[in-house]
Amino acid sequence: MNRVSRMLRRRTHRYAGCTGMVLLVLLLSVSPLPAVHADADLGDVQAAIDAWRVDREQEIVNDFISLLAIPNVASNLPDMEQNAAYIVGILKQRGFETRVLEEGGAPYVYAELSAAGASETVLIYAHFDGQPVQEEDWA
Repeated sequence: MNRVSRMLRRRTHRYAGCTGMVLLVLLLSVSPLPAVHADADLGDVQAAIDAWRVDREQEIVNDFISLLAIPNVASNLPDMEQNAAYIVGILKQRGFETRVLEEGGAPYVYAELSAAGASETVLIYAHFDGQPVQEEDWA
């Protein structure tokens, strides 16, 4: 197990995996989610989240487009460093503590946002490396 995996396992007790960036970009949108009380009705919570997303939809899409515009070929280290720097920047703007970890030459972005009174941890794992298209592999 590499250093990054060991650290993530120590820091979390719940794991939510994601192989796409959509969830990550939604999470990192410009404003925090609305505050929700523990005794709130689930329907009210869903309505508040839906309204929050709709209000910020264009900004969410613009952030995603900006990320996708950065070359992300996994074998090109400068591409991956540029992606990591963009993700670090967007996370820092939203109050996350960040650091870039490197294992096997590739950068990994680790970010943490502490929440007062939180009793559980959520881990979102998303790839930001891409593979070049090989036309001979497509029908």
